[in-house]
Amino acid sequence: MGPDSRQVSIPAGSEQRRFLDLARHVSETIGSEFFSVLVDQLRGVLSAECVYIGEFVFRGTEHVRLLAASAEAGQAAASEFPLAGSPDAEVAAGNSTLYGRGVQEAFPEDRRLGELGAEACVGIPLHSPEGQVCGLIAAIYRQPLGLEIQFVQSMLTMFAPRVSAELNRKRSADILRESEERYRVFVESSPDACCRIEFDESVDIGLPEDEQFARILSYGRVVECNQAMVERLGLERDALIGATVSTVVPDLKAVHSSVLSMIHSGYRHITVEVTPVDRKGKRKHFLNSYWGIVEQGKLQRIWSSSRDVTEVRSLEAQFRHLQKLEGIGQLAGGVAHDFNNVLNVIHAYSSQLLELTDNEDPAYAGLLEIQKAVETGAALTGRLLTFSRKQNVQLKLLDLNRIVADHERMLQRLLGEKIELVTELNPSIGLVRADASYMHQVLLNLAVNARDAMPNGGELIISLSNVDIGETRPQRQAAVSPGSYVRLSVTDDGMGMSAEVQEHLFEPFFTTKEPNQGTGLGLSTVYGIVRQCGGYISVVTQPNEGTTFEIFLPRESSPPAGPSPGPVSANNE
Repeated sequence: MGPDSRQVSIPAGSEQRRFLDLARHVSETIGSEFFSVLVDQLRGVLSAECVYIGEFVFRGTEHVRLLAASAEAGQAAASEFPLAGSPDAEVAAGNSTLYGRGVQEAFPEDRRLGELGAEACVGIPLHSPEGQVCGLIAAIYRQPLGLEIQFVQSMLTMFAPRVSAELNRKRSADILRESEERYRVFVESSPDACCRIEFDESVDIGLPEDEQFARILSYGRVVECNQAMVERLGLERDALIGATVSTVVPDLKAVHSSVLSMIHSGYRHITVEVTPVDRKGKRKHFLNSYWGIVEQGKLQRIWSSSRDVTEVRSLEAQFRHLQKLEGIGQLAGGVAHDFNNVLNVIHAYSSQLLELTDNEDPAYAGLLEIQKAVETGAALTGRLLTFSRKQNVQLKLLDLNRIVADHERMLQRLLGEKIELVTELNPSIGLVRADASYMHQVLLNLAVNARDAMPNGGELIISLSNVDIGETRPQRQAAVSPGSYVRLSVTDDGMGMSAEVQEHLFEPFFTTKEPNQGTGLGLSTVYGIVRQCGGYISVVTQPNEGTTFEIFLPRESSPPAGPSPGPVSANNE
């Protein structure tokens, strides 16, 4: 060694006491404090310019992440630096680095060595329980080291097992924390309502089932839940956490059978569907999953998740309804064709008899009645064929503004003086591909239906608008395929309809009117026309709250240039 070399020797006297104090002090610390205390004390004992502890991070490019570092300027903040081009790369390969001099010349790309003016470097690998290199502890000197380098190596090696243990404990804690964070984010962002229930007093699973159920309600408290559960129950999170099960379940009768099913299963994981009534009085459908944690015959906690399948069940019901209507339509179409053949025969023979019968003959009047009955029957078969979509129609581009405007006076006369007709036209709506005469039938049938729902008078609103329906849409539009539509809305403030009536609304011959007061083909005809045009129809109604029929017809393009009726109200002519 040259005259400028630094002398590092085994501690003796006061230095030995300082070393023992270091070992004792370090042994009393853990985690980040341990790393900080160790590097700070080691730098003094080893007379080094810098001592640091780092862990190897392998993500894309390999890095060293400093867990603690002590230099002349004071405790260094944690940071990262590339592994490539540094003496630490040799440690990462499982070797100790022992550079008594010339470390900067050996690693010119390592900026840290240049900033410290380093001449010597000693680095010791740290190992995971599996024996893999996971980090290092190192000391850097501005002066060359001679034989003292062996002492520095032995000191670092002596502390390496403890540093490795703390590093591995930290990494395990980090993995656990990251796992818990991923779990928290996953549960919190889940659309399913999730919660964990703990018990003030564990529940003996040997008790009668009703007693277990009662104790679950009274002893169980919500200790963890996600935002979906908060929104589901309509409570503030602070009010929900710590609340008993009995105070947060809106419909105890609905969950009674599902909790009993969980009890029957021995608190194994089960999934059941419940149909409670929410706080607004609406029937909902939920798939609830439960699983309990039982220890030594005592129920300790329950995990639960709940998925809202109300819209799914509604779609399934609509699909079944559409299938039923399709089946009825096929039957109606077949019957209409066969009946039409019979009517043709009756019409042919009655026409022939009329030609052979004198006007004064008493049979002549009867033959005329037969002819009228044939015409009535032909009209009925035509409507049945429209419902079954077996009748050929000529679809043309139409502006529904003009269709509604042209029929306004006729509709007002049909409605009578007690009902006010309001039309809300929209010059910006696009064109639709439909049959003008069929659209006349649609307006006529819906107006008649509305008139009969308002025997004491009221208001009928016919409005037009453009709508773009995406993947996410209101439940009433669930059956409508995504796309661009013109919406024709017909709204009355009449008596409305019950859910039972809605289930059969578009079926042929279904009517709520008295016998001989309706054929029950009006709304079924509307349904058939709308479907023939590639559109959809939905109804929004409640008893005594009026009814809105919404017809969605595919929008073809913008309206043609030229004047178009603007938004107006009927003059009740």
